[in-house]
Amino acid sequence: MGNKERVWYPNTTHHITVRGNRRNDIFRDEEDFEIHLTQFGRKY
Repeated sequence: MGNKERVWYPNTTHHITVRGNRRNDIFRDEEDFEIHLTQFGRKY
């Protein structure tokens, strides 16, 4: 049995958690992290 489909509401804030296997780092460096952020349409 799969997970229930998530409900997404436009113009709201979502908490997104990203981590690797066994909580290892998933970004090689700061540039890699910046690319990840721009894929969500935001740049910090």
